[in-house]
Amino acid sequence: MRAIRNSLILFVALLCIIAGCDDPTTPPDPLPEFPEMDTTSHEYSWEFISFGRVGPYNGVTSVYAVSDSDIWITGRIPVDEPLINYPTGHPSDYANVIHWDGRKLEYYSIAGKLGDGSIGPYTFRNVMRVDGYIWLMTGMGYTELTEDSVRIVQFESYRESPQYMKSEIGRSGRIYLWDENVGLAYMPSYSSKDFVVVDVQSSDEIRDFTEIGIDDYLLIRYNLPTHTSWIQRITNGQSIVITHPEFDETVTSRAYQLWVGENYFVCEGRYYMLIQSLDDDRMYKVLPHALYYPEEETFGLIVTTSGRAENDVFFGGHYSTVVHFNGISLKRYSELYKHDRLFLPICMSITNNSIALAGHSNIDGKALLVIGRKR
Repeated sequence: MRAIRNSLILFVALLCIIAGCDDPTTPPDPLPEFPEMDTTSHEYSWEFISFGRVGPYNGVTSVYAVSDSDIWITGRIPVDEPLINYPTGHPSDYANVIHWDGRKLEYYSIAGKLGDGSIGPYTFRNVMRVDGYIWLMTGMGYTELTEDSVRIVQFESYRESPQYMKSEIGRSGRIYLWDENVGLAYMPSYSSKDFVVVDVQSSDEIRDFTEIGIDDYLLIRYNLPTHTSWIQRITNGQSIVITHPEFDETVTSRAYQLWVGENYFVCEGRYYMLIQSLDDDRMYKVLPHALYYPEEETFGLIVTTSGRAENDVFFGGHYSTVVHFNGISLKRYSELYKHDRLFLPICMSITNNSIALAGHSNIDGKALLVIGRKR
């Protein structure tokens, strides 16, 4: 009988091994190692440059920094002396392109394609550097600036298609156009006069967009009736809802995202998270910070992000919020939070050694260019 019992025990043990039975004495799989990053400097000096008129008339839409002495800004900025619009030759009381050369600001009024197909002053939504040239993007085309000419290109199908108000260059080099309410598209080549529409497979608003690779996108979507947000990944036409244990707190209608290197940042203002794997929801950490000023009861909701590398990322938002992640920690620059300097950075652009922020002053309403230089 003892021999039979021992044989049964051995048989059951073999079955457990084959079937993968859990052994309560076996420790769980260890958490994956979260790689440490090299750090970059938190130390920056800041320069404030105001322009435009006092009052709520200054609308900045985008900024692009080639360096700290070569910065382009778009928007609708009132000027004291009328500008001659190019190419109409008509006088204009507003500049829609501003250039900083390291010493002074230059103001330009450059025409774009209007809704009726005519050429006239336009509020450019984005400025970017494409193939060595400055491109000013509109919902209907783009204007290319060279050293001695201005070239206006109209999308051939803009009359039949939605007008995309936001644009960016993806890591693949594609130029993407998107808007909260109308969807997502891309230009198949720099010489293209048209765009390809991407099926985003949902009518929910697009609050933020980033490209991981060719035909691989991350979008923050917002459902207005339920006031809920979610993260969507579209890979080769397939839509996937990205879930994560921390997303209930992080992903709101005010959340912004940034994909730098192989790392995914999600921030909401009070909450910053770094995800190092979209396939393993254990590969994340909440970034440590102390950004709240209890004596002032202010906290800046994030409205813009920019990053050069995983360990060199900036976030900007309300109440002069400018935050830098250096690979280990976050720093909010308290020297920017002063009652005589309160401002709202609308957009930012990072270079190897500097950061340019454009927005407006909360004190007098004038437009502001804020340049941070690494010490």
